[in-house]
Amino acid sequence: MELPKTPGDRVLTVDSVSCTFSVRRGLFGKRKSLKALDTVNLDIRKGEVLALVGESGCGKTTLSRTIMGLQQPDTGSVSLGQHEISTLPAGQRARMIQPIFQDPYSSLNPRKTIGDIIGRPLVVNRIGSKSEQLAKVHKMMEHVGLPRRVFNSYPDQLSGGQRQRAAIGRALIMDPEIVICDEPTSALDVSVQAQILNLLLDLRDELDLTYLFVTHDLSVVQHMADRVAVMYLGEIVECGDRSQVLSNPKHPYTSALLDSALSISPDLSVPAPGLSGEFPNPMNRPSGCPFHPRCPMAEQQCREEVPKPEIIDTTFVKCWKARTFSHQAKHH
Repeated sequence: MELPKTPGDRVLTVDSVSCTFSVRRGLFGKRKSLKALDTVNLDIRKGEVLALVGESGCGKTTLSRTIMGLQQPDTGSVSLGQHEISTLPAGQRARMIQPIFQDPYSSLNPRKTIGDIIGRPLVVNRIGSKSEQLAKVHKMMEHVGLPRRVFNSYPDQLSGGQRQRAAIGRALIMDPEIVICDEPTSALDVSVQAQILNLLLDLRDELDLTYLFVTHDLSVVQHMADRVAVMYLGEIVECGDRSQVLSNPKHPYTSALLDSALSISPDLSVPAPGLSGEFPNPMNRPSGCPFHPRCPMAEQQCREEVPKPEIIDTTFVKCWKARTFSHQAKHH
């Protein structure tokens, strides 16, 4: 079943993508299959911010790598506009999809100046003359809020926020179709995080950008996202408009994530963990619904049968108990 359609032109389509790794424990251990992605379907529209959320190990990084063409899926396909990613030359693919990494301290070359780092994609792709490249770098520095005086500075001479601005400038200099933001603020001071998030939103509006925002921080999702896709054990278990997913979750896992989120309000206590049990080993996937060992509503059907995806109130959800859970949540 396809996810609910969103307005605008479709930039990216992930169609029934599955990805399995062969993993061996120890030097002489037998190889086992690890299913990192299981029939993932997603689409992202022009100008949209789609947040991809879930616990560590749920498959967010593997999906990001697959979208960038760095990981080949076992089945399914990823298309950028009308072109399947696997058919595009590496250079063209890199121009169309750019990442912004989590750690600005390790993602920038310490031996290159900020001007060289931001302008490097133009040099590699031989776009424009030297004067045109220089003008474009200066314009991009202005866009991301970097003063011209840091053009000849090195990364270790900049603050964390300035480094991430340089990384953003490098990612955007080629006018990519889609930008994958992989926890772009988690390594920064709290005081700087909001500045970078607001910068990304301003750039989205100014440059007509499209973001896939990978995060586990639900406060960031609330601030940034138009839609939210919730991932669990390699599957998209819920996907819909931000307001729908955050205010009226249809999947017990989404609800547990929301219940576990910390509040900044000083009069509220630390929330009790909404999830019982440990995140399951992907090499020993549970039968039926993958969430059933941790789900308070699980019944025999959940343990034996894989849930069929359905659309409830425009939200895509994979859960046998979605309608019951949604009804109870509304009247809670």
